[in-house]
Amino acid sequence: MAYISFKPSDFFTPNVQYTGNDLARTITGTGFQPDVTIIKARDDSVVWNIFDSARGASKRLQYSYIAQSDTSGVTGWNADGFTIGTNGDANSNGQVLQTWNWKMGTTSGITPVGITPTAYSINTTCKQGVYAYTGTGSATTLAHGLGQKPSMIMVKSTGTVEQSWAWWSNYTHIDSANDYIGEPNTTAAVIQRDAFNDTYPTDTVFSLGTTNYTNASAQGYVAYVQCDVPGYFKTGYFMGNANLDGPFCYTGFKPAYVGIKRRDGTSPWLIFDSKRNGYNTNNYFFFTTSSAAQNNNVPINLLSNGFKLVTTDGDANTNGGNYFWWAIAENPLVGSDGTPGVAT
Repeated sequence: MAYISFKPSDFFTPNVQYTGNDLARTITGTGFQPDVTIIKARDDSVVWNIFDSARGASKRLQYSYIAQSDTSGVTGWNADGFTIGTNGDANSNGQVLQTWNWKMGTTSGITPVGITPTAYSINTTCKQGVYAYTGTGSATTLAHGLGQKPSMIMVKSTGTVEQSWAWWSNYTHIDSANDYIGEPNTTAAVIQRDAFNDTYPTDTVFSLGTTNYTNASAQGYVAYVQCDVPGYFKTGYFMGNANLDGPFCYTGFKPAYVGIKRRDGTSPWLIFDSKRNGYNTNNYFFFTTSSAAQNNNVPINLLSNGFKLVTTDGDANTNGGNYFWWAIAENPLVGSDGTPGVAT
């Protein structure tokens, strides 16, 4: 059983929604000061907005090839949320905006190995971190300070040399090689690039190759890193069966957030959470590959100890298709106080 000494909501929350009004203001309700905030209009076709404290406020990324841009989206963070400006993608009048927020919090103490981050924020309890760095053009490493081998690494250039994302996880590999990546801005199958120097991360560092995806000379980058933590975060994979009685994926907790991507064929990235509707048969999802509004098809049910595919749709459950996933907890199967998680 998955016991942890903290509440998942201490470090991640998917449940902060607000309605845009074109006015600069403060959004509260995260329960902590976020280090990463992602915003997406729920019911309108509006681009993704990705902000983090390592790069600084008002520097937006998207799930696309677009370079970093300065906007009046998230203009700062506070003890229970963030401030927003008048940018229409994050605050258009009448739009319902969904936000996902992560807390790290420690901004010093890492001993550099290879590249020295220009700024970072990490948390060694829930094992997640965000890092800004400048590429060297030579194969190297970056110390992550988490004390555990990462299970997922996501890197984006913040300039214009290479505008695609590089995404690695324990389960992106489709053969014996260990340097396959996925790109959340495309529907393409997982592909091979020398983005992470064909080297697995360790308890202390992750490696960077010589490609523009992760390490062009003098190019700015940001990396988001998470480790598998029983009761909080888990990566995995499943094989589809094209059946309404689809595969069950065990997480050891009730998921608050689930991402799914087919690794051996063309399909979009699917993002689910437990709060937009809050109950099964209505677990709508977003595509990271699109600015479209949430999709009201229902591919999965969220359970007290994992999730189950309940669709024949090829994006989530092609017969014989290989899919990898990552999930963040709402409740562990059993918390440190002995309280069991429950399904909705």
